[in-house]
Amino acid sequence: MSSDLITYLVNEHVAEVERKYADELQQTRTALSRALQELVEDAVIFRFPATPAVLVRNIRSCTDAEQLTALHHAILQAPDQPTVEALLAALPTDGARRSA
Repeated sequence: MSSDLITYLVNEHVAEVERKYADELQQTRTALSRALQELVEDAVIFRFPATPAVLVRNIRSCTDAEQLTALHHAILQAPDQPTVEALLAALPTDGARRSA
């Protein structure tokens, strides 16, 4: 009986710790995503300040760190503004994400 109680209490504690670290991991991922979004936005604005704001806002719809990193590299290597605009226009918008 007492071993069942100990097992139960240990399992509860383990579950609590797992939830805590899962929450912390999600917060870290969100912060990383936001920082990468800002990095990409800054690169666009610095290199091509005439890029329409509506296209720059499309960056917020991307939350995948690898995609954001690849987008950042592509923007840094883009030869002209139309190329950057095409990259940004290809990003899914919030409306497209909701309907998917």
